[in-house]
Amino acid sequence: MFFSTIRLRDLTLKNRIVVSPMQQYSATEGIPGDWHLVHLGSRAIGGAGLLLAECNPKERMLPLAVSEGGWQLKSSSATMINEPVQANAIITDGLADLILIAREHLRDPYFSLHAAKILGEEIAIPWQYQRAF
Repeated sequence: MFFSTIRLRDLTLKNRIVVSPMQQYSATEGIPGDWHLVHLGSRAIGGAGLLLAECNPKERMLPLAVSEGGWQLKSSSATMINEPVQANAIITDGLADLILIAREHLRDPYFSLHAAKILGEEIAIPWQYQRAF
């Protein structure tokens, strides 16, 4: 279930893993820059379905309200979700539609790929990384 697709209006995510902004406070005048390209790019290669960038360098950011704009999704706490089995159970039990995971992606940019392996999911791994997985 954690690796099932989900549709948000015209956007279809390949899985339900969302990398939250991680409070990097690195945007310049609300615009992501080179830091975001490298930092979030490595997480995108790591298999997450959606990446969120913070937009304000001064104030603490709150997680995206995924119910905004008529998406009508359930919300989930991102603070203590750090195990693939735990995240999968939350989705499977219907407690959330998406899982926002930041800390584990900081510790392991390829958390999503490792989670798929732990859960026995078959996902596409970039050919450049296949020898590692």
